[in-house]
Amino acid sequence: MDAPDAPRTVQNVELTEIKKSTSSPGSVKASVMPEWLNINTSFCNIVGWDGMIVMLFTLVLAGLFGYLTFKYTKSFEAWNRQFVWLFVVFGVVYTLMFLSDFFLWKTVARKYLEKNNASSSN
Repeated sequence: MDAPDAPRTVQNVELTEIKKSTSSPGSVKASVMPEWLNINTSFCNIVGWDGMIVMLFTLVLAGLFGYLTFKYTKSFEAWNRQFVWLFVVFGVVYTLMFLSDFFLWKTVARKYLEKNNASSSN
C-alpha cells in the first residue's frame, strides 16, 4: 500500500478501463450520452436572444425580398422583367436559412460541443 503522503504525478497514475455492463442479447441498448452533453440543451439556453434576433433578421430579409418581388413585378403580373428571378431566389434562400436554423439548432449545438470537447481534451 502507498503512503497517503506519496506524491502523485502523471507518470505513476495507472489508467484502467471501466467495464461496461453487458445487457441481455435480446435487449436494445439505449444510446449513452457523455456527461458533458447532458447540459440543459433548451432553445433559450443554446440560441438565446442574440441568435433569435439573427434568425428573425433573416426572416425579415426574406419578407423584404418578397415585397420587392411584389413591387418589381407590378403585383406579380410582369414576370418578364429583367432579373426578377434574383429577388425570388434570395427570398427563398433566406427563408430556407431561417427554417434550417430553427429546426436544426440542436444538431448544430451538439456537433459544436463534441468538436469543442474533442479539441480541449487533446
